[in-house]
Amino acid sequence: MAYTLHTELINIFLKQGREEIDVQITVEEVDNTALSKKLINGISKKMDLNVFTATLERLIDILEEKYPSASIKIVDENKARSLNEKDENIVISTEIIVKFKFLGGNYN
Repeated sequence: MAYTLHTELINIFLKQGREEIDVQITVEEVDNTALSKKLINGISKKMDLNVFTATLERLIDILEEKYPSASIKIVDENKARSLNEKDENIVISTEIIVKFKFLGGNYN
């Protein structure tokens, strides 16, 4: 995972001001050729900073290996924004969307 994304994930977590947070992570596969979407993974548990970043990094590594030609997008659902979206006009047949959301709190 790129250093800037790693740093951004750490900063997002630290802004919550808590040692452990209930986090929900979902991974969706979007097939743009068939206009279909399916859930391929889901995790929901209390995590500290190390578990949060390690979980996302491991998921991304596995996805990059399993779907080498896919575009992988990381989305912070609390802010409804992509952390690594590239501004490219290339249509990619398969997109993997990794979404995370902090549950039950105030989010900065």
